[in-house]
Amino acid sequence: MTRYQTVMCALALSVGSGAAALGQEAQPSVPNQPFKTVHMLVVSPFQEPALAAAVDDFNRALAQEGCSACAYHLYKLFVGKYGQFNYMMTSDWPSADVYVRIHSSPSYSAANRRNPVMSELAAGEFYGRYIRVK
Repeated sequence: MTRYQTVMCALALSVGSGAAALGQEAQPSVPNQPFKTVHMLVVSPFQEPALAAAVDDFNRALAQEGCSACAYHLYKLFVGKYGQFNYMMTSDWPSADVYVRIHSSPSYSAANRRNPVMSELAAGEFYGRYIRVK
């Protein structure tokens, strides 16, 4: 099994065990340490161009807010057999403060309004915040 397949397996298994716990939280906490966000998405072929454009738009907003290292990265499933998710979007955040500040910023909010595909996809996504195991 390749490293990519191992990661996708682990993410798929976490979907089954973590989605319910995340859904029960009224306001998920933001880790006060560096963390990665992972969006597992079900994307149809006609949504792919809009999603790719949205990622570019959000990355411009992140750079404008001073965190180009927080950029979103979009991945399309190459091979896998666990679950319905065919795309994964990740980003890296240095702290809770940066995450909250950027998500509250006018430029990030404007990118969100310009890209309705994000809210369309959010309804069926798995979303998680991951911290590094030391």
